[in-house]
Amino acid sequence: MQAPYSLLILLHILSLCAAEAVGTAGPAIAKLSAASKSNLSAIPNIPDADFDTVSYYHDNTPISENACVMVFVAAMRQLALRHFEEDLSPGSFSWQHPRYPGVVLSLGPPLGKHKISVRFALWTVNAALRDMMFRDRFQEMEIFTTYKGNPIGFLQMLPSTPTVAVKAEQGPAIMQQPQGDGLAPTASSGSSVTFDVNSTRVGADVGTVRGDQLQAHIDYLDKKVDRRDIWVMIVWSMLYLAPSNRVPLGFWRTSISSVASEVTCIWNSVRPPPRTRPYLLTIGDLISLLAQLAEQLLQDNQFREMNIAAREKGIDIARGSFRTKPLSV
Repeated sequence: MQAPYSLLILLHILSLCAAEAVGTAGPAIAKLSAASKSNLSAIPNIPDADFDTVSYYHDNTPISENACVMVFVAAMRQLALRHFEEDLSPGSFSWQHPRYPGVVLSLGPPLGKHKISVRFALWTVNAALRDMMFRDRFQEMEIFTTYKGNPIGFLQMLPSTPTVAVKAEQGPAIMQQPQGDGLAPTASSGSSVTFDVNSTRVGADVGTVRGDQLQAHIDYLDKKVDRRDIWVMIVWSMLYLAPSNRVPLGFWRTSISSVASEVTCIWNSVRPPPRTRPYLLTIGDLISLLAQLAEQLLQDNQFREMNIAAREKGIDIARGSFRTKPLSV
């Protein structure tokens, strides 16, 4: 399976070099650099100016944005729960979401290499999602990434069908339901929903009993939020949290300016009631919760400000919130 990908990468790199040599990169070829800030939307970039990308889009039928986002989230969850500086071996992985199987995400090292670090893999996934959102192009694409001018990896987004067999390293889905987009709302403002978090309990030895079922409870509020703002907050939060995935959660806050608004996400641990055994939520648990939150919001078709409680045995062990304000002009 590597040969076709390697050949494809080589052909694309040669085409890019040829285009740059004559000063005309075709309309399907796009370049986003962390050092190039002009004319970019407010979607956050990778926080390292030495990281660079070149993307190539195929002029074919668009693929589902929901399927793209869900497979990005599945990949981010698995990568963010690994050691941040670990080398992935073997270095090539594929993901296909069981509920949104219309797209396959493949990630691998550059031509001639056999490994890619978790850090660079996370950056590559984030860069690809940012590129697709910035250009509003959800279709077959490849993105090639470099660090300090050296190739570090590539990512492919390919359309697929439910019958395609893909060896995917992905966490369990929240629920198995009929496929498709355009879901009718099953929740509304003022309503609540609770779901089980399929956490791997990274760092569970710090105090939380293995096997206890972690749950998340959402209270949907009135103010609606652009769904892409929610996607960006969830995916970028997983990126920011990844280096500390084995640390117990204390207090964590981030604000991200995105497509239509600035979203602030706040999480803090909760002191247990008297005479109860303390439960600890790790950063890894929070990463798993955020990944499944994305699917729950899509299932409910609810993109609003919200309050969230992480619970074990009915006891709140951490509380979080999503709040927004308009982007500064």
